[in-house]
Amino acid sequence: MHTGEWYCEQVGKVLTEYGPEHFGAIVSDNGGGCERGRMLVTDKYPHLLGHRCMMHGFALTMGSVFGHPWAAGILKACKALSHCHQKSQPESLDEGGNQTA
Repeated sequence: MHTGEWYCEQVGKVLTEYGPEHFGAIVSDNGGGCERGRMLVTDKYPHLLGHRCMMHGFALTMGSVFGHPWAAGILKACKALSHCHQKSQPESLDEGGNQTA
């Protein structure tokens, strides 16, 4: 089991690598180590919001919903429709903004 200090250290590595100014919140599970770590991180970086289990639960729920077979079918159909629309256009742009045939 990880401690709050370990959690804070791991999150701190990411914040240091990418710059804490690029983050507005952290989301974690509600376990004791995570909860303490989240508190330590938000103490060190007061501009960050520390969301606990509610947002973690929301993220898990969305993952479950979009992983459900009926949702996968809808997403597949939407991708096919989008692909068909792109192919029907006389001129398209690639990822670099260049025209493709």
